[in-house]
Amino acid sequence: MTQPGQSAQYYQRGKLAMPIEKTKGIVLRSQKWMESSRIVTICTEDFGKIKAVAKGARRLKNKFGASLEPITHGSFVFYRTPHGQLHTLDEGWVISWFTNLKSDLKKFFQASFFCELTDWLAPLEQRTGDFYQLLLEALCAVEDAPPNSLQPLLWSFQLQILTISGYHLEMSRCSSCGLVPKKGPVSFSLPLGGLLCENCLAKDENAMQIHLGTAKLLSELQRRDLKGVRNLGAPHSLTREIQKILSVSLRYHAGDSRRLKTADFLPTD
Repeated sequence: MTQPGQSAQYYQRGKLAMPIEKTKGIVLRSQKWMESSRIVTICTEDFGKIKAVAKGARRLKNKFGASLEPITHGSFVFYRTPHGQLHTLDEGWVISWFTNLKSDLKKFFQASFFCELTDWLAPLEQRTGDFYQLLLEALCAVEDAPPNSLQPLLWSFQLQILTISGYHLEMSRCSSCGLVPKKGPVSFSLPLGGLLCENCLAKDENAMQIHLGTAKLLSELQRRDLKGVRNLGAPHSLTREIQKILSVSLRYHAGDSRRLKTADFLPTD
């Protein structure tokens, strides 16, 4: 039996042989294309982030059903275009629709942010399941989360996706000298990628001064998995600092002046 991620056979299109692939994935985005089709962006388990044309997907009766809706976990079969970045989707089945998440507005906005951020940071055609595994874990956590635990999940996801993108924030010790600070003042440096202790503040004159408690909470969030952060909270003064650190870090490392549209719908306190 063919396993997901393995080519079982080839589809012959003229002189071009296109491998037929099967994989699990989460739909990040779905765009109208021509009169009756869609271009779908999927974060997959076996092929990283891919884009594929779903021909006829906008027709009233089509073979894809609800599998192409954003924030849907599904199983997909597609014809892989050799040396190309736009494949052809052949079939799709829903594994999870995330019903609870989509019926709660706050959860839906947070899940939409997770998908948009993944689309923003995950490179096309990079064969890694890291983004898929993180996003799936995050969506499942939001699906089952009590309302008061959404904020630490939001913070944790952003920290983890920065790490798997190669931009780990060093919040447990000074990113310059390696010292674990016992007292303030401390600062956060974007260029150095983390905390600066009192002795190293001059390393970055534009560093953002923060509470030591902010650094400790971010470090604790990094140590726990998504399910383990639900009971973590913060006073308002630390919340504002955490949100600013994560926001500026994402924009700095993404190298893009765009603002994530879904960020406007996230809680601010």
